[in-house]
Amino acid sequence: MSLSIDLDVEELTKKKFSKPVSDIFKKVARTTFEYIKTNSKNVAGNYGSPVLTGRFYTSHKVSLNSIDRSVSPKNPAGSKRPYNPLPMSTVDNVLSGWKLGDTLYIANSLGYARKIEYEGASWAKTPEGVYRVSVEAVKNRFKGGISDVAFTIGS
Repeated sequence: MSLSIDLDVEELTKKKFSKPVSDIFKKVARTTFEYIKTNSKNVAGNYGSPVLTGRFYTSHKVSLNSIDRSVSPKNPAGSKRPYNPLPMSTVDNVLSGWKLGDTLYIANSLGYARKIEYEGASWAKTPEGVYRVSVEAVKNRFKGGISDVAFTIGS
């Protein structure tokens, strides 16, 4: 399951901005990651990741120009909640290297990530998915001010 976030460079060249384009892109990317990584229980399932053990939650990876397909390891034997919340510094570190023309990927390569996204297969019942709902929440938050940002959700 992956989400790519990119800018329509052709459209951007036609416009003048009061803020640097990189600031806009980074804010949108950071907000999208924040929504995806949020524990869905904390926002009544409006967006975010279902969390039981935390493996899915901590397997969201952020990368530039290619998908990071690594995943968190399985729970240690006998451990109920071995995973810590994802720090926002994860996306900040990646975004510090972003430049115009780069694509940011947020991906989760666990075998059941697609089922959670498209089949609502989780204990938290996420029938509308995690990535799709988060992208819509970000679009609503920025109310059309991000028309040059492209979101693409794939497998």
